[in-house]
Amino acid sequence: MGRRKRKRRASNDRSAAAKATIQKETQGAEIKELKKETEGGEVVYSAEIVKDGKESEVHVAADGTVTKRGAEEEEDEDED
Repeated sequence: MGRRKRKRRASNDRSAAAKATIQKETQGAEIKELKKETEGGEVVYSAEIVKDGKESEVHVAADGTVTKRGAEEEEDEDED
């Protein structure tokens, strides 16, 4: 039973680390969408944000490491 608690605690620590990183990375931004995904067998949290009128995205591993960061390109809806 003690091992399960340790695994849960480690998982909770990772989730807390990811949450802290997302809060830091998205400071002053509006979070449009936040998803928990699996990429390459690893849990990754993906946040789509808007800051200063610009859309961007940040991916954070469960341990709090930023795995991807970048601006999203605006799509022109009037294109023919």
